[in-house]
Amino acid sequence: MKYLLSFKKSGKLIYNGHLDTIRIIEESLRRAKCPFEFSKGFNPKPLFSFSNPIPFGYINRNFFLTVETKKSFDFSSFDVYTPRGLNLNFYKEVDDKFRLSKAFKGFDFKVYLSENLFYDFENINVIQKGKSEYKKEAIFEELRIHKNKNNVFMLKYYQDYNMIYNILKIFNIQDYKEFLCFPICDKTYWR
Repeated sequence: MKYLLSFKKSGKLIYNGHLDTIRIIEESLRRAKCPFEFSKGFNPKPLFSFSNPIPFGYINRNFFLTVETKKSFDFSSFDVYTPRGLNLNFYKEVDDKFRLSKAFKGFDFKVYLSENLFYDFENINVIQKGKSEYKKEAIFEELRIHKNKNNVFMLKYYQDYNMIYNILKIFNIQDYKEFLCFPICDKTYWR
């Protein structure tokens, strides 16, 4: 049997990398006595598939995973076995042919920025991603900006699954005495 699970990753866990999060989920599933299906070979491992990594330091409201089990399993009490900051949103059984790696189209992000960071963001036109340079509009698609009465700016934008970029790379945080940057992966789009 194959299950699709959706998690919310928040709190101190946002500072765990993708591979650490995978390890934490695997350990939690083992504590919950999930009847894993294992790979074949000399060093068998549980059969998992995970969604694309979201940049370090982001709250992720939709972290997805598929897990294959030998028999049906009720994940409803799974939060008892997870550390604080990792919560199960939902789970459902999916077809054995379902491939998570081919399921995603992109992500909606929401980022809260203090005024000083926002103006630095606004003054950038070209972004270095790896060895390539992109216009800001190519990375931060459908960018919408809202400002509240406390001069905190909220950026909402879409990023394609293969164009994910960590907004924190734009800023040299050491140059700021005070700042606010609160990034959230808000929504996942499926193909």
